[in-house]
Amino acid sequence: MCYYITVAFPKTTAKTILTSLPKGLDSMLVTNPDICKLLPKDYESFAIIMEELCSCGLYSPIKPDDKDKEREALRRKYKKKGWSENKIQRALHDHEKNMKTRLAGFRDDFLSWLTTLPAKSGASLFLIVHMYSGDIQTEELDIRRDKIKAEAIQSLQERFTEDVLVEIMN
Repeated sequence: MCYYITVAFPKTTAKTILTSLPKGLDSMLVTNPDICKLLPKDYESFAIIMEELCSCGLYSPIKPDDKDKEREALRRKYKKKGWSENKIQRALHDHEKNMKTRLAGFRDDFLSWLTTLPAKSGASLFLIVHMYSGDIQTEELDIRRDKIKAEAIQSLQERFTEDVLVEIMN
């Protein structure tokens, strides 16, 4: 099971857009019928992949409020172990230091690349993230739709919803 981020744009801009991918990223054409049927007919969709053959390193579903839930779960766990309050506080502090380095939402270089796409394509772009359990080309998807303005792309960080095809409009 892996995440794949799929970006769709007009066929006429595909070469320009794909050659500008951040270092270490690659793409593959996606022909999944559930995605393709939602796109304009002159669009192609590409899964953006990394060295590990998936997008798991580019996206994490961790939300800011998940940190609070995780903190409370750890507090309860440590109390059950009989730890002192000082020891619990130190452990939680260390955990939070490590949490700051964890990815939440899209990786920064990918999000930066994504913000440049509307200008390069001159048309709407489409973006979807899905956790695949089968073949990326054939897995059945239940996709909702949404729209945002290009200038709001940065707001996708840490709040992007999986299985929603987001149209990014110029």
